[in-house]
Amino acid sequence: MPRDLSSVRLARLNMLLQLLASTTCLSRDRLYEQLEYTNPRTLERDIAYLREEFGATIHWDYQHRGYILENSGSFMLHLHLSENEATALVAGLGMAAHFLPHLEGDCNSLWQKIQTALPENLASQARKLAQSAVMALPVSSLDPEIFSRILSALGHKRTIEARYTKPYTHHPKPERYHLSPWGVYFAGHAWYLWAWSHTSTPEGERAFRISRFDSVGVTDEGAREIPEGRNLTTYAEGAWYAFSGGKRRKVLLKVYPPMSRVVAETKWHVSQQIEECPDGSIYLSAEVPHLEEVAKWVLASAPYAEVLEPAELRQRVAELAEGVKRRHGGRRNLMKGRNV
Repeated sequence: MPRDLSSVRLARLNMLLQLLASTTCLSRDRLYEQLEYTNPRTLERDIAYLREEFGATIHWDYQHRGYILENSGSFMLHLHLSENEATALVAGLGMAAHFLPHLEGDCNSLWQKIQTALPENLASQARKLAQSAVMALPVSSLDPEIFSRILSALGHKRTIEARYTKPYTHHPKPERYHLSPWGVYFAGHAWYLWAWSHTSTPEGERAFRISRFDSVGVTDEGAREIPEGRNLTTYAEGAWYAFSGGKRRKVLLKVYPPMSRVVAETKWHVSQQIEECPDGSIYLSAEVPHLEEVAKWVLASAPYAEVLEPAELRQRVAELAEGVKRRHGGRRNLMKGRNV
């Protein structure tokens, strides 16, 4: 640590970096007011000191007339967290460890480092409250190396060469894809890649379940740009469960008691509309890109959910229900041929 750093100046530098980190661009007047600088040159010296001694990257934005912080360099911020902020941090690390199991050790290590900067009573309370966020949601396993390569390709805007296995075929085998990765998201109980496929027939954007990639290699080729006006959030939220993209179609379902009360408590889709009926049932409508996901949801909600529109979806549910009936109808020796 630099020798001429007094405790007063250390506290001021710490507050300066926290303020810069709290917003995209901060004006000089705001910094003067918040840090009570009596001499404007003190602010300039503090910023120069952070740049030279700690390697902090702080830019002056001429267009917006303010400072922008890119990183704090080697300066270790002393965080002043509220109880809710500390709880959110611990809960977030716990969720990260759950949804990305290969990072569990890193999440625990990070919390050990952070909690040393917190008062013991606050760290203890945060741990207790965060432990109440018990997650029983299953998460599909994935290859950490494949996930890391996808993130690397995203960060460097490079295409990937991948082998992917589609699950719902009689004889599944890996197929080769050349992809421009656009983003990753979690849905249902798995991680998905939103990408432009250069090898599909026809070409187009698709969602790939990351656990189904057998191999991924990052190329030197630049990735195709995301179309203007599109982003990962709007793409992912269009799915009923996980798969999005393509033309959306309106579906109309009727859900009967007692399940109607449970269904009405949850937002199943960003476009959903719910209309309550006098008998306690509800009409649920939405515009979705994949009817198959809705068909499986209806079947999982049997016998309380009914498809009213479109006819194609109603027919698909009937086909799936007939398959269930064939497998479960009549009497048979369920354990025949099984070693127990």
